[in-house]
Amino acid sequence: MSSSSRRRPRAARFGVPALLAAATFAGVLAPAASADPIDDQIANIRGAITVLRPWAQQPACNLPHRTALWERAVPADQGSDKPFISAHRGSTAFAPENTLAAYEAGLAYGVDVIEVDVRVTKDGRFIAWHDSTVDRVSDGTGDVADMTLAEIQQLDVSDYEPWAGGPFRGSRVATFEQVLALARKAGAGVEVDIKTGDHGQIAQLVDEYGLTEKSIFNSSALEMFQAAPGARMIYNRDLWEPPYLMNEITAIARVFGSKLEEYTAESVIAIHDGCGIVMPHAYDQGPELEGEQYLAARAIGADGVQTNQPDVVVAATGNKVATALKVKRAGGVPQQACLVNRGNGMGFPGKTLVVSAGGAQLGTVTTAASGCATLNAVAGVSDWNGAEVRFDGDAAVSATRLRVVRDEAVVEIAAPAFGEQALGTLGEPKPVVVSNRGGRALELSSLKLGGDSDAFLLSGDTCTNAIVPAGGSCTVRVRFAPQALGAAAGTLTFAGNLGDGEQTVALAGSGVALPVGEPGPAGQPGPAGPAGEAEVG
Repeated sequence: MSSSSRRRPRAARFGVPALLAAATFAGVLAPAASADPIDDQIANIRGAITVLRPWAQQPACNLPHRTALWERAVPADQGSDKPFISAHRGSTAFAPENTLAAYEAGLAYGVDVIEVDVRVTKDGRFIAWHDSTVDRVSDGTGDVADMTLAEIQQLDVSDYEPWAGGPFRGSRVATFEQVLALARKAGAGVEVDIKTGDHGQIAQLVDEYGLTEKSIFNSSALEMFQAAPGARMIYNRDLWEPPYLMNEITAIARVFGSKLEEYTAESVIAIHDGCGIVMPHAYDQGPELEGEQYLAARAIGADGVQTNQPDVVVAATGNKVATALKVKRAGGVPQQACLVNRGNGMGFPGKTLVVSAGGAQLGTVTTAASGCATLNAVAGVSDWNGAEVRFDGDAAVSATRLRVVRDEAVVEIAAPAFGEQALGTLGEPKPVVVSNRGGRALELSSLKLGGDSDAFLLSGDTCTNAIVPAGGSCTVRVRFAPQALGAAAGTLTFAGNLGDGEQTVALAGSGVALPVGEPGPAGQPGPAGPAGEAEVG
């Protein structure tokens, strides 16, 4: 072993110091027994592995040990067919770190996990936060541990370069549970880097969101192994650690991180022979080299990387993300076009969409953090029916296009004239007609009365559970039966495959007193009845 590879180990997250701490806690830390301190550390690491193995409960690995290649890896191993990608603190190239916007951007590029730093606030809430203080990334000062969640949520967490004063101004801290919910929605996992807080509680939260099998944990705390037996732990390698030791560590950790310079082709093969995966950082040499760092990692057999720029890494893989365009409407009118990941629905920020009509290009719009762009920013478009929105693709994201059609129901009679109706009487039926102006069938699932619903009665309905073809219509008939004097205001809401999920029409009428005619002649008194008998007690 060269002198450079036997250097003293540096501080790591779950690495040598953490394992030695575990060994000390378990009482298996051996006294110095040789002249070489590294040999003593190897002995102590093995002791820690022995202690943690029953709790780790890693799946059995029956791969052969190619020990000759642990000494000289010729050729280098092949990494996994599908690269494993972790978005560091979300995706800090697109949005402020550890914010929901950053995580959404990372997930749009189809990453396997989003890395989240977890700290606990003064009132025991878990938040996505890296530093021990709020000073670096926010407009506040102080220790996270001395502040409540409510206090931290008042801070602008984009108050640092290059984000200060920009479009993310006013961004708020993400809670750990918000990040978990987002990952679950996208079908991804989380890489949990626990800075402070109860490891067992954090593991339990991940499990409650159904993410344990997809996630990895940066922790060597015994309570983490106890709370999440069988979970994947990540170990941060130091270059001095020999390949055979890496293979032994796969008994308790199956994911290996740290800087790319800490890995050799030989150590990667030893990890693979223990059913582990190798995922070094791509960002340590600067943002301009992340693509090259990914390729260098794959060249020595790594399975993927952790990155600040998932778009750059995805482009380097050569596997573009499949996309789709969706139109958001309000009142049946197209308002926004959204470029999203076809698989998980997360939006791509900063993409240029081209708008055309009648074969002529009318203009371009750029997607915001949500992946959506406002269509009315394109001048000269008054009728969006038939207009085309397209994305021409780039190195990481596939091209797609969408033709805008009217596909929503339009209520032709928005406010039937019920007028005045006497109390205690029932008015004539008034029709509410729903017409399908779009190019596909309209499926109506239900309707409901709201507001002063007691004053309005359904007397006929051809819309509930109806499939209305393009150009067709259905009708609901409503009668007014006022229950009180004065104005009555009701609503009739249709649900189905309308653009906004449902559409509502207002119902209005006025209750008046029943007319009173002239009084008739006075009546004559009837004959007197017989006198009653006195009761005898």
